[in-house]
Amino acid sequence: MFSEKDWTYLDSKLKTKLIVRELKRQMDDSAMREISGGLGGGIGNRWFKNYQNEVFSVTKNGETLFEKEGDQKSVDLTDIELAKIKDCDISHTHTTPVGGTFSSEDIEVTVVGWVLSHTVTATVTHESYRLERTDKATKDTGNRFFKAFSSYERSKREDIRYKIWQSEYESRGIESPLVESDLIRAELELKIALHQWLEEHAEDYGYLYKKL
Repeated sequence: MFSEKDWTYLDSKLKTKLIVRELKRQMDDSAMREISGGLGGGIGNRWFKNYQNEVFSVTKNGETLFEKEGDQKSVDLTDIELAKIKDCDISHTHTTPVGGTFSSEDIEVTVVGWVLSHTVTATVTHESYRLERTDKATKDTGNRFFKAFSSYERSKREDIRYKIWQSEYESRGIESPLVESDLIRAELELKIALHQWLEEHAEDYGYLYKKL
């Protein structure tokens, strides 16, 4: 959609506007009118199918132990695979325009898997983010990290969706829930907020977070 050079001097809010504009251009009229089940609904599966599958990789001491491909939303790990990632460096891709930084599911894998580092690369925007475990991290701090981040993600998502509904729907007397394009816009704004939260709070739980 955009080249890496195009993103060099753009701030996050402008990137969000450009992605939403491009997605609206790509969608046909029926997709733009599709209702996605209310403020608590998700983005339709048809939209995700436009993008590549996510790929998960595990390395230790520079050697690749295994890789696994999922779908456009996630890569599911078995209990056996999860046990293998302890004290390893893991990475995975976010392949849609709403990919951005870590999700709560990503944080859970990071702390439950007890990995040394976890890197996520958003392939559309050519941006990467990393979490590194420090000596201050414990199983307890990791668990609290996951719970705090998950709670923030849920509440912030609903807050952003509601504000969009208020400004774009309620103000015009429209009672319908958010259409798919507005759900995508909300997810883009959410990723910006999650990035800021991680910058401010990850270290409180024994993890270093940075945008590469």
